[in-house]
Amino acid sequence: METLVFVYGSLTEPSLRLVVLGRDIETKIDVLKGYEKTLHTYFQVYPTIKENPNESVFGETFSVTDKELERLDRYETKEYDKIQVKLDSGRDALTYIEAKH
Repeated sequence: METLVFVYGSLTEPSLRLVVLGRDIETKIDVLKGYEKTLHTYFQVYPTIKENPNESVFGETFSVTDKELERLDRYETKEYDKIQVKLDSGRDALTYIEAKH
Protein backbone atom coordinates (compact mmCIF):
# COMPACT_ATOMS: atom_id res chain seq x y z
CA MET A 1 0.00 0.00 0.00
CA GLU A 2 1.24 3.50 -0.84
CA THR A 3 0.73 6.53 1.40
CA LEU A 4 0.93 10.15 0.29
CA VAL A 5 3.24 12.28 2.46
CA PHE A 6 3.50 16.10 2.55
CA VAL A 7 6.91 17.51 3.53
CA TYR A 8 7.92 21.12 4.05
CA GLY A 9 11.41 21.07 5.60
CA SER A 10 14.58 19.03 5.29
CA LEU A 11 12.83 16.26 3.35
CA THR A 12 12.30 18.63 0.41
CA GLU A 13 16.02 18.07 -0.31
CA PRO A 14 16.41 15.24 -2.87
CA SER A 15 19.76 14.05 -1.47
CA LEU A 16 18.32 13.68 2.04
CA ARG A 17 15.24 11.83 0.75
CA LEU A 18 17.58 9.43 -1.05
CA VAL A 19 19.44 8.70 2.20
CA VAL A 20 16.27 8.32 4.29
CA LEU A 21 14.18 6.34 1.78
CA GLY A 22 16.95 4.52 -0.06
CA ARG A 23 15.71 5.60 -3.49
CA ASP A 24 15.08 8.63 -5.67
CA ILE A 25 11.45 9.62 -5.50
CA GLU A 26 9.34 11.90 -7.67
CA THR A 27 7.68 14.81 -5.86
CA LYS A 28 4.89 17.24 -6.63
CA ILE A 29 4.48 20.76 -5.27
CA ASP A 30 1.44 21.32 -3.06
CA VAL A 31 0.15 23.74 -0.42
CA LEU A 32 -1.27 23.17 3.06
CA LYS A 33 -3.69 25.98 3.92
CA GLY A 34 -4.52 26.89 7.51
CA TYR A 35 -1.02 26.22 8.86
CA GLU A 36 2.21 28.17 9.18
CA LYS A 37 5.79 26.97 9.29
CA THR A 38 7.70 27.74 12.48
CA LEU A 39 10.76 26.42 14.31
CA HIS A 40 10.45 23.23 16.36
CA THR A 41 10.57 23.97 20.10
CA TYR A 42 13.22 21.31 20.85
CA PHE A 43 14.96 20.89 17.45
CA GLN A 44 15.25 24.61 16.80
CA VAL A 45 17.07 24.20 13.49
CA TYR A 46 14.19 22.12 12.07
CA PRO A 47 10.75 23.39 11.16
CA THR A 48 7.34 22.28 12.28
CA ILE A 49 3.89 23.55 11.44
CA LYS A 50 1.12 24.94 13.60
CA GLU A 51 -2.45 25.88 12.83
CA ASN A 52 -3.02 29.42 11.61
CA PRO A 53 -6.12 30.03 9.49
CA ASN A 54 -4.49 33.01 7.74
CA GLU A 55 -1.35 31.22 6.53
CA SER A 56 -0.24 28.49 4.11
CA VAL A 57 2.73 26.12 3.99
CA PHE A 58 4.34 25.34 0.66
CA GLY A 59 5.89 21.90 0.32
CA GLU A 60 6.16 18.72 -1.69
CA THR A 61 4.29 15.42 -1.78
CA PHE A 62 5.38 11.92 -2.64
CA SER A 63 4.05 8.40 -2.19
CA VAL A 64 5.80 5.88 0.03
CA THR A 65 5.39 2.21 0.90
CA ASP A 66 4.67 1.04 4.45
CA LYS A 67 8.39 0.23 4.92
CA GLU A 68 9.40 3.68 3.69
CA LEU A 69 6.85 5.27 6.04
CA GLU A 70 8.56 3.43 8.90
CA ARG A 71 11.89 4.90 7.72
CA LEU A 72 10.36 8.39 7.73
CA ASP A 73 9.04 7.81 11.26
CA ARG A 74 12.53 6.87 12.46
CA TYR A 75 14.02 9.93 10.74
CA GLU A 76 11.45 12.28 12.27
CA THR A 77 11.93 10.74 15.76
CA LYS A 78 9.49 10.81 18.68
CA GLU A 79 9.65 14.61 18.61
CA TYR A 80 7.20 14.61 15.68
CA ASP A 81 3.73 13.10 15.29
CA LYS A 82 1.96 12.26 12.03
CA ILE A 83 -1.33 13.94 11.24
CA GLN A 84 -3.73 13.61 8.31
CA VAL A 85 -4.21 16.81 6.29
CA LYS A 86 -6.18 17.96 3.25
CA LEU A 87 -3.97 19.75 0.73
CA ASP A 88 -4.88 22.60 -1.61
CA SER A 89 -4.88 20.07 -4.47
CA GLY A 90 -7.71 18.23 -2.70
CA ARG A 91 -5.53 15.24 -1.89
CA ASP A 92 -5.28 13.75 1.62
CA ALA A 93 -1.76 13.24 2.97
CA LEU A 94 0.17 12.53 6.12
CA THR A 95 2.54 15.15 7.43
CA TYR A 96 4.70 15.54 10.52
CA ILE A 97 4.04 18.07 13.26
CA GLU A 98 5.77 18.77 16.58
CA ALA A 99 4.80 16.14 19.15
CA LYS A 100 2.91 17.25 22.22
CA HIS A 101 4.68 15.76 25.23
